[in-house]
Amino acid sequence: YSRRIRYVSCKCPRTVDYFVGSAGPDDSSNQFDYEAARGVEERSPMKAVNGFTRQNFRLNSPALRLEDSLMAIDECQIRSTDNYLPQMILVHGIEDDTVPFTATGEAARVLRTCGVTKCQEIYVAATGHSDTVMQIMLGGRTREAVVDWIKDLSINRNSTVHSPLLATRWL
Repeated sequence: YSRRIRYVSCKCPRTVDYFVGSAGPDDSSNQFDYEAARGVEERSPMKAVNGFTRQNFRLNSPALRLEDSLMAIDECQIRSTDNYLPQMILVHGIEDDTVPFTATGEAARVLRTCGVTKCQEIYVAATGHSDTVMQIMLGGRTREAVVDWIKDLSINRNSTVHSPLLATRWL
């Protein structure tokens, strides 16, 4: 099958300093399988969004789209994917029954195989799928962890020491 690829422009300035990913599947086709195993794939909004076919689930997979976009950049123009991607934190609640928290670990693995070195994972105990987002918006352990992460990065930005963020924290 053919994939539609949105190419990353090497000429545009980076305008995003931080990226917070929350409780999302890294590979949509894996999410379809997870939902099918629980018997909820027919009710899933992801099915309609992805055009009702497994091929479209795969085509719209965030992990595969990232890999395709990074592969489109000429290797001689790129020294590191970190030049094109912001600092990232992936946050997931352990009690998520919509998207398994292991999807965040898989997303981080995909990012690292693409050369991303500025990625941190945080897993929040006693937190479900929508709780993660609600806590980010309204307050809670998830928001505190994200705000602390941004503050730490802002402080370290002025430092001459730059170490890759390849860490996993459990809250």
